[in-house]
Amino acid sequence: MTLARRNSTFLVLLGLAGCTDGPTTPTATDDTNDTSLERAGVVSAIVEAEQGGAPGFYFLPPLVAAPDSTGPFDGSLLDVVSIEICALDGDDCAGDPVAVFTGTSGGGSESIRVDEENEHYIVNWHTKRFDVETDQAYRIRIVANAIEQAYADLWVHPKGGKPVADDGRPGIRYGRTLPIKFRVDSGAVIEALASVEEQHDLKPLVLGLGVSVQPSAAVVVDYWTPDGPRLRVERSTSTEHALVLPRLLPASPYEYEVTFTFDDPTRSVDPISGSWETDPLPDDLEAIALTSTGQSTAPLTMLELREPTFQGFAAVDAIGRVVWYHRTDGASWGWTRRSNGNFVFLDTQGGLNEVTPTGDVVATLTRANGEVIHHDVIATPQNTLYFMTRHPQAVDGVTWTGEIIWEWDPDSGDLDARWNAFDFLSPATDTTDRSRTSDWLHGNSLDIGASGTVLLSSPWLNQVIAIPGDFSGIAWRLGGKNATIFTDSAGAFDFQHTAAEIQEGRVLLFDNRGGEVDGQPVSRALELELDFETDSAATVWTFQAPNDNYASIISSARRMENGNTMVAFGPSDGWRDSRGPIEVYEVQSDGTVVWNLVVEGPNHMYRATPFVSLAGEVEVDD
Repeated sequence: MTLARRNSTFLVLLGLAGCTDGPTTPTATDDTNDTSLERAGVVSAIVEAEQGGAPGFYFLPPLVAAPDSTGPFDGSLLDVVSIEICALDGDDCAGDPVAVFTGTSGGGSESIRVDEENEHYIVNWHTKRFDVETDQAYRIRIVANAIEQAYADLWVHPKGGKPVADDGRPGIRYGRTLPIKFRVDSGAVIEALASVEEQHDLKPLVLGLGVSVQPSAAVVVDYWTPDGPRLRVERSTSTEHALVLPRLLPASPYEYEVTFTFDDPTRSVDPISGSWETDPLPDDLEAIALTSTGQSTAPLTMLELREPTFQGFAAVDAIGRVVWYHRTDGASWGWTRRSNGNFVFLDTQGGLNEVTPTGDVVATLTRANGEVIHHDVIATPQNTLYFMTRHPQAVDGVTWTGEIIWEWDPDSGDLDARWNAFDFLSPATDTTDRSRTSDWLHGNSLDIGASGTVLLSSPWLNQVIAIPGDFSGIAWRLGGKNATIFTDSAGAFDFQHTAAEIQEGRVLLFDNRGGEVDGQPVSRALELELDFETDSAATVWTFQAPNDNYASIISSARRMENGNTMVAFGPSDGWRDSRGPIEVYEVQSDGTVVWNLVVEGPNHMYRATPFVSLAGEVEVDD
């Protein structure tokens, strides 16, 4: 653990000034028995603001008479101040405290509280509720940030005895309640403490930091390596911070610096620094060659890698270096992100798994009602998940396997079937020569469109099916058999993937087999504008790779926030008659290539998707 400490600007030493022997518990505004101040011998000594002590710290009645004047009150220290009461042995505490009070806890059903109206802190010490001995001296310690700031000594006399013993010892009778009131003026600086605990047992390429600080403060952590950008994570004001430092290059030396910002600008603590070295990539992921040309405008891109090398999800930075990964048992089949920042990964064997950025699997759904989950998962505005299953159903005595769209809430476990293809389509009329009883529609992507519709892509039908947000039927069918919206000749697509309504009436998809150059098929990204008045769709944008790459299956097209498009060609050269390589392009609207990443090693890559951060980290200037 690394510890930072700043010297306190004051330390107050007090003798007991007074007490109350009232038989009832005083309220925060009750100065019952202030007449005890007039008892001879009760006030033995006091050192505070009015007696030449540290400015800004005052005890109040019934311990002492009210001060003549004070500055503005600071009532923001409940998470800083505590009261500890211990038995004295000479001038030192003997053993553990008999009572400890904080702003949230304490013995005897008490805790320190703030009386904003009367501008003080108060806690009541009910002596009979604690293991207190009579004829014993006790010290009341005011502690801030684990450092003693002030104390007062008094005796506990036997029940029925005198508040002040015959020998002049001031104190209270056992069984009575002592209200302890004090105030701190704004500007009185209390020592700030901070510590950092490193966590190296998280997901590879992630460092965890547990940061504690008193009083509460906002935290900023910068971290960097010589060959990478300076990254930053931030947290708002608190006393405890759990931070994740992700997006780390493998086998690299890193440094970090933690800085603190307090609500009170007069408080400060020195920054805390540390260093560590990240682990190398596993051999099968290291074996994949990533060749980058240019630089992506997306901070990160998730590659969905498949056999025979590493199988799973790998995030690469803007120049194609792996900075995070998640291994899966089966082939990747899509991913999404929940509003809590967790990933939800789908693979052919493990089904759906919700995974934190630190690698913890917090929810799993292997199958839905016994049916195989396949091809895609998307997060909804209500923070649930939509996905598809292969659903067998008899039609005219023949069992066909179609699609059901389900909704799953990982938090509650609720699972509901929302839309069944057999309710709105029929194998008798909605089939092509690709359709077969074991795979009628071959749904391969889902999307929640800008208009609120849910888009289902069926490459078997060469069709994008729009489903109303309430799943009550079919809103429209773009392209293919029995279409309700027809494409122009340039926009006819074939075996499409990742169909998405990027704005109302605009559909972007990866057209695997719809392009052609010199009699050879080529793949392309295709954007169509839908006209619901004429039931037609016009081509408004396309992109073909400069090398006329042909991806016979899988692949993706994703519109980015800046208007660029990320297009991924998934198969390797020769795999399923494709003309690779596996590669990713980021292109501008005019077709200018901003970034190209070539992937060598896997047979195929399912998709590539740009995203902003793993756990809220951002790049900052050095």
